[in-house]
Amino acid sequence: MAHPRDRPLRELPNVPMGENVNVSLLLALCPNRDYKGCFSQALSRRYPSVDLNGPMRGEDFSLDAAAHAQRKLPKCAAFDHRTSTSERTVALPADIDGPGESFTSSALRGTTSTRLVAPLADSDLLRTRLREASAGALTRLPRGTLRCGSSSRSLDDGLLILLGLPTTALSPGSGRRDAARTSWMAHAAYGRSVAACFLLSAHGPADETAALIAEQGAHADLLLLDVPETRALITAKTAYSNFTRLGRGMPTFKQYAFFQHAARMLPHVPYVGKIDDDTAPNLALLVALGAQLRCKEHLFIGAINWAGVVPQARSTGVRNDRCGFGWGVGAALVNYGATFGKPCSSFPCPSYFPPCDKLGAVPPFPYGTGAAYVFSAATLRWVATDAAVINWVRQAAGPTRDAIQWQKFEDTSTGYWLSYAPFTILYVNVGRWVHDFVCHKNGALKAKGGGLYRPPCNLTLFVHNLKHGGFHYASHAMGQGATLYDHEQCARDGGTRIRRRGRLSSNHEEAYKSRGGLGRKRPRLEAASLPASAAEATTPLAEGGSGRGRGRGRRRTGADWARRNPHKSAT
Repeated sequence: MAHPRDRPLRELPNVPMGENVNVSLLLALCPNRDYKGCFSQALSRRYPSVDLNGPMRGEDFSLDAAAHAQRKLPKCAAFDHRTSTSERTVALPADIDGPGESFTSSALRGTTSTRLVAPLADSDLLRTRLREASAGALTRLPRGTLRCGSSSRSLDDGLLILLGLPTTALSPGSGRRDAARTSWMAHAAYGRSVAACFLLSAHGPADETAALIAEQGAHADLLLLDVPETRALITAKTAYSNFTRLGRGMPTFKQYAFFQHAARMLPHVPYVGKIDDDTAPNLALLVALGAQLRCKEHLFIGAINWAGVVPQARSTGVRNDRCGFGWGVGAALVNYGATFGKPCSSFPCPSYFPPCDKLGAVPPFPYGTGAAYVFSAATLRWVATDAAVINWVRQAAGPTRDAIQWQKFEDTSTGYWLSYAPFTILYVNVGRWVHDFVCHKNGALKAKGGGLYRPPCNLTLFVHNLKHGGFHYASHAMGQGATLYDHEQCARDGGTRIRRRGRLSSNHEEAYKSRGGLGRKRPRLEAASLPASAAEATTPLAEGGSGRGRGRGRRRTGADWARRNPHKSAT
């Protein structure tokens, strides 16, 4: 019998971007609906990946993501990025730097081809005020320091990585910005090889805009984009709530505008990433990992999961509604054709999930969970300039924006766009090193494990869910050894994220706005977050990984958990 790898690959359905899959065509390609058997091999070859997740038991836990990259990609030697950017393969825009122009102020020179809404009436005045504010802030910094408000040419020449952080003008975003500036942004790499831009809308109320200009004059790290916030574009209540509640309002349009601006003005910056404003990166490891992977032109780095989407889910009113989640391609394909629960007599029916294929979902593809993901320059350039992607975003902001809403699953949408790339992308899975913040009395042991909820340590690449504090302890811990855990200091800085007796408990009096927290009495977990049973898994978020869930130590796979919880996924 021929080895499975020697068998001819099944054809994958060809679905135009933005359209639901033709169910008849899908069933013609896989009549028995055994999608794992039909498409697993073809999808694995179409989306090659390298896992930097490291050992779980019995091996050296001191190796970080960059060290694993060196082991997995030995021919990809690390080198200094400043000598590697001398080869200019992409021309800079002719108007990259006008008199006193900054990367921030140039964002308001939106072209007709990228504009989603009517231009600002006072855009020229706002650009002038942003230029002056940025220049004032930079004069107080050491010469050569790079900020979002620096000139585009200086950023293009000097940066290895640019990070964009979608945030809100007022609380909670203002508190998180302050916490980030006094924690991970104090690292030596920040302002030299790494810069960050807090992403905001230039279409806000006049008083908010005035406050943001003053903030730019103090820090030069804001990027006001010529696109409204999602809640200003999408105003109708959601169909999946039976029109009783507004949607999540995630910064989908603003985020894509950042991708376009960075790709146009900074074509030679090797990496551009998006992280949540409640995420703290380990800049030392991020720079080392970026340098190690420079030999690969088309990269996408993140905590890689798999899922399909329904491009136009009219029953739920969601554009790119996620369906068929799995920690790997096999688990996602199993869930793609599975039914969960029983139908209800009324809508909505939150306990019933029909099979994804019958809903018109495209087959699963890899995506990076929304806490943090990073594009290589060539990958970002395609996402930002491809006509089909631009048209998809324009349609999402068009006349049907309230009927079929794009205000959640921004991470899956990014993966969906990349699935149409005309070149092969190498997906670099760093899922083991991306986790949510929590304090634990056995934190030194937990920090070295693979659970989604654990304290940060020097092996952490990105720590997420700092909504209620923890920025300062996270930054401190990411510069220390994995065994140097201080539970009192962790609880003092991030008190609302303490695990006691297997549960996350609240210590809200420790979460002050100065640490980026809201000070609420109880932490509110995102609907898509993993439950505690999955968080205690002892393997990374990957297909086939066994872990300890409920059932007193019974070993279960990632597919087991996703099958029992089809409506939930890692964020």
